[in-house]
Amino acid sequence: MLNETLTTLLLSVSPNVYVAKAPLDYSTPAIVYNHLATAPVDDLNADLDDLEEHAFALIQIDVYDPDLKVASALARTIRRKLRTTVERDFGVTWTECFSDTDETTERTLHRVVMRFRVFALM
Repeated sequence: MLNETLTTLLLSVSPNVYVAKAPLDYSTPAIVYNHLATAPVDDLNADLDDLEEHAFALIQIDVYDPDLKVASALARTIRRKLRTTVERDFGVTWTECFSDTDETTERTLHRVVMRFRVFALM
């Protein structure tokens, strides 16, 4: 359910959404997301405080574009939509954000990286 919600949300921002990696012939702006880790807790063996602290999925969302302003604006839109859309069904905590430049491709791309903890009963 989380992957469907996340994919739908990201497709509302850009038609170029990829899971894990972009294909060789991708268009920009591109959004790539990865499920980095899961920390499940058996809710029968934990109290509610433990669930909130430990039951989460760590999601990384990368936004690529030749123009840093475009990549940054899309990243802000994604963050805002995550807070208003995903948070209704799950809890979302923004853990970090940074940007870098990728010059290993035919053209220079700017990348904005965001990581989120998405809390849910798993």
